[in-house]
Amino acid sequence: MNEFEAVVNKLKDFKNRLHNQEEEDEISKILLRLREYFVNLNDKKNAKEVWRLHTIQLIQRHYVNALKCMKRK
Repeated sequence: MNEFEAVVNKLKDFKNRLHNQEEEDEISKILLRLREYFVNLNDKKNAKEVWRLHTIQLIQRHYVNALKCMKRK
């Protein structure tokens, strides 16, 4: 299993578990490093896919945080 597949699997596991800010930060860092790696290789297809996954992760974090705020109020 390559690093890209490992990240995808980690994201799926993360989505199915309780959200942990530390894990979210780690996943973001991994995705950014992977994107930079693919950009340096001039691999546009994988760079775009990593960017898409990172964007989805950020949107998911935004909604989870919004729901937590709504529950408190």
